Amino acid sequence: MSPASFPAPGTHPENFRYSVYNILEPVPEELRGRYDLVHVRLLVAALGKGDVDTAVRNLVLLLRPGGWIQWEDLDSYTWAGRVPSSHVKEMHALMRSHMEARGMEEHIPSAFVAAATAHQDLQNVSARAFNTLEGGTQHRDAFNKAFLWSCARSSKMILRARGEENVEAEATRLDEGARRDIERDGIFWDSDEHVLLAQRR
Repeated sequence: MSPASFPAPGTHPENFRYSVYNILEPVPEELRGRYDLVHVRLLVAALGKGDVDTAVRNLVLLLRPGGWIQWEDLDSYTWAGRVPSSHVKEMHALMRSHMEARGMEEHIPSAFVAAATAHQDLQNVSARAFNTLEGGTQHRDAFNKAFLWSCARSSKMILRARGEENVEAEATRLDEGARRDIERDGIFWDSDEHVLLAQRR
């Protein structure tokens, strides 16, 4: 994240302000106890083991009493692990091995529940998984497109980080192969998105 990613001025209400904050760093004094709701989304490929504890402690400091944390995320095991495509399975294995090698948190939902339940200032901790298949086939194309994009992009970044040769060709092989598998076999991406909640006392 950087300010370069912010929308152009004039495209949002005047009382709306963008800023950058690292969830693993101490909370600036001016942000403490200011918010009724803090929403966190998709840190599945960003946090190391133990980082969820730090994140939860910092998120609590942002909240007013009675305020809520709402965290939406994926579990690395179900991100792409149930998709019956050999190319998607290759991408998923690549991501999992990368996360394991770097000591990343592969189970953010369960790590959040454990950290939030143990925190003395939090209550009403809950987790709910929403499966992509639940919404019916009218959402199939949108889910397939979004999840394949995330897997293909992550795989390409991992290949590049490993210093692999022919990154572009390998990334294209995986992406195009997965697209063919999905179209040929009528695949509906089977994954879970977890909604995690906790309220400050």
